[in-house]
Amino acid sequence: MLKIVPGEPAALIKGKEKVLVAADLHIGFEKELSRIGVNIPSQTEKLFLKLKSLINRLKPDRVILLGDVKHGVPAISDQEWADLPLFFEKLLESGVSVEVVPGNHDGNLEPLTPRGVVIHDSRGVEVEGVALLHGHTWPSPRLLACKTMLMGHNHLVVELRDGLGFREVVPVWLMVEVPPPSAKELCMKVTRNREECSRLKISRLVVMPAFNTLLSGKPVNSEERSFLGPILESGLLELQDSEVYMIDGTYMGRVGEIPRLPY
Repeated sequence: MLKIVPGEPAALIKGKEKVLVAADLHIGFEKELSRIGVNIPSQTEKLFLKLKSLINRLKPDRVILLGDVKHGVPAISDQEWADLPLFFEKLLESGVSVEVVPGNHDGNLEPLTPRGVVIHDSRGVEVEGVALLHGHTWPSPRLLACKTMLMGHNHLVVELRDGLGFREVVPVWLMVEVPPPSAKELCMKVTRNREECSRLKISRLVVMPAFNTLLSGKPVNSEERSFLGPILESGLLELQDSEVYMIDGTYMGRVGEIPRLPY
């Protein structure tokens, strides 16, 4: 069973084991900010403490990081060399299994991961009946036999403005229905094997917000709104009808109902 962690950009999968899932940490993002003149100290410790707090509270058996753990592409920055091995070691010391489903920013991640960190295939993994992937690739065909698919990659937000010009950007979850005809078309995009497509169960896609709040987001209510990844870019899903929730659980309506903002 997949549950959103109230008030947090994280999910909990409960079955035989409890699995905590977070996406898009982008450790090393500060290095990119420094190139444009914004100098802030490393935020890696804050990200770790945020995860550690969730581990202490929720007592998961496993922590799965759903892609883009690091930020640098394709090179590894000096900050990533310094921060990531220690980040992983401290997570392992928390007494949980630590796993990564690689994202598009995770090239050359292996040298930064200590022994004990499991790195899955980038096309995703099934955990307690839930399909997990970053979202920058087509999923493995076997994942379409899961009812629910959880992904990141998009850093989705809603931008709010008032009459005085006050602007606030809030991270959001996106719940996308996958009707049977769309599921079949999606399966045929992934594989031409009709036998595999006969075992389809996928009916819902959940796009989670970025765990790192420093990241710029993609407003779902922008006139120039776009979504990333082959599944969301395929045109097979009615994204206008998708439901939008703030991380505190507030229902904001469907994508097509939220006032659009010009850019």
